[in-house]
Formats: sequence, C-alpha cells, structure tokens
Amino acid sequence: MNATERRERAWGSNGALPTIAALAVVAFMLLLPGAVAVLGATHGATSNPTGGTSGLSAAWDKPVDFVETGLPSGTEWSVTLSGTLHSSNTTTVAFSEIPAIYPFTVTPVVGYTATPASGNVTVTSCMGATVDITFTAIPTPSQYPVFFNETGLAPGSMWWVDLAGNNTSSTSNSIQFSELNGTYIFTAPAIVSGPAGVQFVTGTNNGTVVVSGAEVTIAVPYSTEYYLTTGASPLAGGNATPGSGWYPAGAFVALEAIPAPGYSFLTWNGSGTGNYSGTNATPTVTMDSPIQEIATFGLSYAVDFEEIGLLDGVVWGVTFNGVTLSAFFVYLDFTAVNGTYAYNVTPIPGYHADSYKGNVTVAGSDITVTIHWVRVTYNVTFVESGLPTGTPWSVTLNGSEEGMDSTMILFLMSNGTYTWGVTPISGYTANVTGGTVVVNGSAVEVLIGWSQTAVKEPVAYTVTFVETGLIAGTPWKVTLNGTSSTTANSSTDSIEFTGLPDGTYAYWVPAVGAYLPTVSHQTVVVTGANVTVPVSFTTTGTSTPTPSTVQISVWDLLILAFITGGGIVVTWVIFRRS
Repeated sequence: MNATERRERAWGSNGALPTIAALAVVAFMLLLPGAVAVLGATHGATSNPTGGTSGLSAAWDKPVDFVETGLPSGTEWSVTLSGTLHSSNTTTVAFSEIPAIYPFTVTPVVGYTATPASGNVTVTSCMGATVDITFTAIPTPSQYPVFFNETGLAPGSMWWVDLAGNNTSSTSNSIQFSELNGTYIFTAPAIVSGPAGVQFVTGTNNGTVVVSGAEVTIAVPYSTEYYLTTGASPLAGGNATPGSGWYPAGAFVALEAIPAPGYSFLTWNGSGTGNYSGTNATPTVTMDSPIQEIATFGLSYAVDFEEIGLLDGVVWGVTFNGVTLSAFFVYLDFTAVNGTYAYNVTPIPGYHADSYKGNVTVAGSDITVTIHWVRVTYNVTFVESGLPTGTPWSVTLNGSEEGMDSTMILFLMSNGTYTWGVTPISGYTANVTGGTVVVNGSAVEVLIGWSQTAVKEPVAYTVTFVETGLIAGTPWKVTLNGTSSTTANSSTDSIEFTGLPDGTYAYWVPAVGAYLPTVSHQTVVVTGANVTVPVSFTTTGTSTPTPSTVQISVWDLLILAFITGGGIVVTWVIFRRS
C-alpha cells in the first residue's frame, strides 16, 4: 500500500479527516480563553500590582489604557474599571485584563466634564484596548463687583457689610464683593461709634442688591450725632430739660431750668462747642460737639413789689433780676436766692413813682418793696355858650361821660391824647360835636357854641281823587281819615283834599246807586308831593243813577198808583172799624 492509499484509508476517500481536524483546531482556539479563565479561577490566579495576573491566566492579560486630553499637566485623575480604581497624574491610566467585557467610570474632576464619563471596554485574546477620555473645562459664570461706599464716618472708623451671609469689615470707606447675577440682601451697621459723645448713624443700613451683568455701587451715607448731657445741681433743686440724649450735628436744642418748690434757678454751666453758660433759664444750644449743661439752683425767697396810689385797672411793671412782670394787680411777685439784685420800675403816663430803680438784698428771708404812685393830672374844661340857663348837657372824654347844667364840664386828665364828643340836644346845634384833645403838661379848654335850630313849617300837599265810570253830573263822595274835613262830595269827576303833610291816610269811597268803586277802602301815602288817586266805578245793572232831573216811565206811574190806592183802602178799613 503506497502513501496515497494509506492517507485515503486514514481520512477516507472523501477527505473527511482533514476537515474534522480543521474544525477541531478552530473550536480549540475559540474555547481556549474561557478555559484559561476557568483554570485561572480554579487554580487561585492573583492580580499583580500593575493590573495583570499571575498564574495560568497571566499569559492571556492584555493592556487596557485610558488616555485623557484636556486636563492641565500634572492633574491627577482616575478611572474605575470593573470595580478596580486606578489613578494617575499623567495622561494615561493603565489596566491589564484578560479578554472580557468590562464596565468603566471616570471619576469627575472639579471644573471639567469627562467625555465619555462611563461605558464598556472589550478585551479580546488578540489585543487589549485603548479608551480616549476628553476633559472639557466647565465655563466659570461671570462675577461682577459690588461696592459699598460709606460717607460721613470719621477716618479710620471700623464698619462692615454683610452681603448674603458674607460679612466683610473695613476701616476704609469702601467694601467690595464679587457676585454672580442675582438679588442679594445686605446689612450694614445702623450706628457706628466714634470718639466719646460722638456717633454716626444711617438709615441705609439694609436692603437688597440686584446684580445684572454690570458693576453695582451702593451708597451708605452716615451723619454725625453728638450727645447732650443735662443735669441739675443740687438734684433736689429742680430739673433740666430735655433729658440727656443724642442730637444731629448742628441741631438747635432749647433748654429749660425748672426750679423745685422753694428753689430758684441760678445759672447754667456748659461745656463743649455750642454750649451756653449764663442766667437765662431757657437758652438754646447748638450741637456742634458733645455738650454738657448743668442747671444750678439755690434756695429761694419771695421778693414782692407792692404798688400804692394807682387807680384800679392801671397796669404797672417791674424788672427784677432780669425778669419783667407787669399786671394791674397790687403785687408783682418774684423769687430769688440770697444776694443783691437791681430793679427798675416802668414809668406810667400821668403818674409819678417815688422810686424808679434801686437794689434789693435778699438775706435768708422774704422781702417786700413798696412803690408809691402819685397821679399827675391837668384840667380839661369844656365851656358851652348859647344854651338857656340850666339846660343840661354832657360830654364824653376818653370813654367817660360827664353831664352838667352849668356852662362848664371839668375832667382831670394826665398827659396824653384823648377823643371826645358832645351829646346832641334837641332844638340846638353845636358848632363842634367832637374831636381830640391833647394834654401835655398844662390845662386844656374846649369851647362849644350852641345855636337854636330853626323850626321848619311842614309842607302841605293835595290828594286828588279822580273818578271814571259815573254818568256826568252824578254826585259821589270820598271819606279821608285824618283830615279836618273827612268827607268830600262832588258832582264833578274829582274830589280834592288839601293841606296834607307827609303821611299815610286811609280813605273810603262808597257805592253810588248801582255803581260800585273798584276799591272802596285803601290807603294813600304822601311823601313830598301831590298825589292823584284814580277811582273807577262799574255798574251792577239793577238801577241807574240820574242827575237832578227825574224821568218817570208809565210803569213807574202804575206802580205808584197801585201803592197809593192800597194805602187809601187800608186807611178806610181802619176808619170804619173805629
């Protein structure tokens, strides 16, 4: 048997043996990695420090490299591959793995985004794997400066600003923050302490700041306040108002010293720019610095000034220890502590005082100073002429009226200018009825001449009543009250009443037969002129008034005969019975 036969016998005539052999080899190659992994696991294969394995699987390890781009040189980064974390500060994080599919995760790096950040990597028996990781810097949001600028603080004053919880202090006049766009709450101190008695205040110590793509500046203005300290000495002597407190620089503050009962105010003792020191109980200070004001009091005694000799209602006045009082009372009451004080008495026109100025010494007790007044007057005489002897007359001078039935009326007046007026007298006229009189250290006389007033005769006027509506010649009449001849008759169309003075008169016009006046009762007013009163008659239609000639109709005769005959018959019957 030759070689060819032997081969055909061994493989078969159709070449099946070589085909089977080839398939076996392929199967072996495909199953080899899994077998190695199983053998490695069953024989306790271990990982080496570089990610490879020892033992049976080591021959199958393949490199798995993660290569980054985008990170700054030397930046540490890391990858977790199938639960194993490797780090590096170079561009590569290396693993060594047997063929398989492994999950991986890239650990985040602050400020950067990794692409891909996770995924799977496949290791085959033929080769390892390389995964490219790209890091991209995350853009930083823009921030904008926020300035807080104070004004008004003393140089070197410490102040602060809290912006959204970030508190920054400074001794400069500006505090700066950098913030993203948004709305933020800020707070600054409302009061900043300065030197003793000095503080700085603001009303802009909180609010909101809106950042919107641009720089923001917030002004924090401070104003200066000074402390006013007030007090009393002794404490029981009285009160000083207002109480101690803070006031704006330059403010005017009114002080008042109020003595307690039994004490008098003596003086203010002040210190500081704008203070007051003196005896005015109600001064005003100017707050140009911290000020201290102490009101001093002392035990006081009554100093009374008494007037004698003034008429009731006359006002008088005294200035004592710089205080002036005036009234129409008998006493003007002051108080003072021990000491010597000057006084001045206010002059009164028409009076003379025995003392106009002097000194009063208070020495532990009350004191009374009496001022005697003497009235200085001059005669003001009104002299009349022209009135019958004994005729009463009167004059009013300065509101006071005096009457007399003699030729003179006398007033006593002190120096001054006074108005006067004479009272009118019926039937007489004065040549002067009033005016002013000036008294200046001497007597004054006023002459008044009277003349009898001419009596004017009353003017008489005529009232004429004119009728319309009657037949011509018909008699009619008018009664006018208040005249000597109250009734007038006429057969004409008018009736006159003469000699009538101004006044109001009632009149009456009676009816004439069947004619009635439109107004039978009325009044007529005479005021400086003759008056004409129209009277209109209208007929009722029952009878007709006739003039003096009587006209009788046939029917009138028949009626008259009937009446006459009836009378004769009645007379005869009465006669027969008798």
